[in-house]
Amino acid sequence: MISDYSSPRPDHFQLRLRDPAEKPNKINSKVILQEKNQKKEEKFNKKFILCKTCNHKITSKEESISVSNSHQHTFANPAGILFDIGCFKSAPGCQNTGPFTAEFSWFKGFKWRISICESCFTHLGWVFLSSTNHTFFGLILDRLIDSNP
Repeated sequence: MISDYSSPRPDHFQLRLRDPAEKPNKINSKVILQEKNQKKEEKFNKKFILCKTCNHKITSKEESISVSNSHQHTFANPAGILFDIGCFKSAPGCQNTGPFTAEFSWFKGFKWRISICESCFTHLGWVFLSSTNHTFFGLILDRLIDSNP
């Protein structure tokens, strides 16, 4: 069977460029990728906090915040497992998974969901969300390392 590729089909990907006259090339693609990586690097400001398992960049010291009058907290989950967590306003190296829940939340008025390393999928902590859409990350400190000890 011969397929007619002259008309767009929903099961085929199409490349769309901003300027129809611009032709794709490796140099343009490489420059765009470098610019994206540079922007992500600038967010970290060179003082990285890394996943202890795979050394993936998770956040930076500059992202440390105080929640309930402290950056660091110790909590136990319902199974009795203790966690020492640090609070961060963002964690670009984390991927959040599962639905938000208010059950057993350690911070009053906040729902939580699990945060994992986007590289190796190690459980690194939780992202917390308030009813006013304020978020922060509570990351498990013994699962992180400092890139500049």
